[in-house]
Amino acid sequence: MRPQFRDIIAKKPKKRGYRMQTPKKHYAEVNVGELESKMQSGERISPEILVERGLVKLYKGRIPSVKLLGSGALTKNLLVKDCQISGGARKKIEEAGGRIL
Repeated sequence: MRPQFRDIIAKKPKKRGYRMQTPKKHYAEVNVGELESKMQSGERISPEILVERGLVKLYKGRIPSVKLLGSGALTKNLLVKDCQISGGARKKIEEAGGRIL
């Protein structure tokens, strides 16, 4: 290869990191203290219901995955379905008499 072309090729930026990155999943975070004030005892908790009640907003026009966090007090028994749950939230839900489906 002629030196002029070799210099031109060497000056071009290299394509590094070209592999597809897996998109990060978006989680809407809800504290159990918020569930205490907005939900009734014995109600079912799911991402769809949380969007209807206004605790979670749509993300890019879709219902996001929901993660329940353990901040706040909970005294109502709730049925939790299709949500990620932190250890503290799981403990508080089960102590209040709720179930995780």
